[in-house]
Amino acid sequence: MDKPGLLKKEEAILYSSQYDLPVTGEGGGEYTMPDYYPEIRRLVSVSAKALPDSKFLSGNLLEFGGTIAFSILYIGDDGGLVCVPYACEYSGNSQLPSEPQGGGAAIHVETVAEAPQCRVLAPRTVSLKTRLRTRIMGDEANVYTCRAIDTDGERIGTEDEGTLETLPGTLHTVKRGYAFATGSVSGELRERAGTKPISCDGTVNVTDATAQKDAVHVKGEICIHCLALAPDGLYTVLRGCIPFEEVMPAEGAKERDAVTAWGRVASVSIQADEETGVIRAEAEYDLNGLWSRTAEVPVTQDIYSTEYDLEAKHSDYNVLSLLCCTNGALSLNGSGQRQSKAGANDYLIEICAQPVVEKVECADHKLLFCGNCNIKALIASDGDVVSEEFVIPIKYEQRAQEDVAPQDIVWQAVCSVSDASGRLEGDRIHASVELSIAANAAKKTQHSPVTEAIIDKYAKHDAEDSCIRICFPEAGQRVWEIAKRCGADGAEVERINKIQRDALCDGRPLIIK
Repeated sequence: MDKPGLLKKEEAILYSSQYDLPVTGEGGGEYTMPDYYPEIRRLVSVSAKALPDSKFLSGNLLEFGGTIAFSILYIGDDGGLVCVPYACEYSGNSQLPSEPQGGGAAIHVETVAEAPQCRVLAPRTVSLKTRLRTRIMGDEANVYTCRAIDTDGERIGTEDEGTLETLPGTLHTVKRGYAFATGSVSGELRERAGTKPISCDGTVNVTDATAQKDAVHVKGEICIHCLALAPDGLYTVLRGCIPFEEVMPAEGAKERDAVTAWGRVASVSIQADEETGVIRAEAEYDLNGLWSRTAEVPVTQDIYSTEYDLEAKHSDYNVLSLLCCTNGALSLNGSGQRQSKAGANDYLIEICAQPVVEKVECADHKLLFCGNCNIKALIASDGDVVSEEFVIPIKYEQRAQEDVAPQDIVWQAVCSVSDASGRLEGDRIHASVELSIAANAAKKTQHSPVTEAIIDKYAKHDAEDSCIRICFPEAGQRVWEIAKRCGADGAEVERINKIQRDALCDGRPLIIK
């Protein structure tokens, strides 16, 4: 069994990104609607979102799955808008490069449904498909220590340790952990009597996230939007916000840790009273949180002996250090050209927005998260409903603790829509979107500190042949203490370095003799 050396009494932990793997797949299926739904005259749009359910790890095989929630909007044979939900299971797996190491953050799996498609097979039968993009993330805790042994593998004695000189250094690292919770809220939307809901959905808007001991405290709103048919025969969108507050278990979290949180609405159910116009909505949601804690880890950058031949062994560490961890908001404005023919009585029913952050850049201590917000505008035109699409660019800026190249950044950014509105001006569609953004990023750097010093006790230097000895003291040590530890004459050290022997070292090298 290895015996520890005398250089470091305590072990330190350096954190690295163990997993950041993309997995792609697809999901969907065929769905036949019940007879009480009108037959499909024309498909207007389809949306999909992936709701995670579970993950299972066996060795280094990770299996994961959940539910895909589709929403199909179409014009029925009665000429009205109809929205039909459909849910199906999805699953996937990934062979991880290695088994997870103990002490690191739990593995986090995030799945997003993109580019949903719907094909009408029969008046009430559709074929649904969506692309699934999964990201598997997790950190690894690496124990760092520097030990000194002799050529026989025995720990060195105090006398031999006195011959060692080290060049100390400090590495910045970050410990990260995930938190999860589910919850539900209910509230009321009020509209004119006779208003008939067609569809209802929601998003999670986190307004505050803080760390507590072994917990993450999150406050925010569930933003509800309901597509409805008003008594005057016009389509309208009802909006409302229902506050929520959750405390998510987060083992290892502490007060003053940096925190970011985000979530998704899993389902919304509605009950309408046509006589009063009150629409009661109940929403179920999933929450995710990430807490981060920075630390300074002392390491040995280099080492040598003034008395013996010595071999220094270095180990490579891929160290993570924090760049940002925050929740923020962003306002977007943009317009698109209408493709369908404009009519005099056309009006905008709803603006639907799907934001996606695709890359991150860093310059001048600023992180710039970039992507696109895909806009879908529903327009009532001559008794029909058409869908128009265009894109608004996303640029979200955050202060970074230091500059870093894009390829060295481990990052995540999740966007939720807290509000969306628009207007028609001739053949132009104008949209305004309010986003809630959860962003975190860490720098990935390579370091090779000394982890082992092997002294060749059979190859001792001849002191007379030594022309110079240099010491790398830690800041705050007194010169006379260094001279005493190295067996040197204090007055000589004072003379050579032109420094008072009771002065405090500032970390610069000292010539001993």
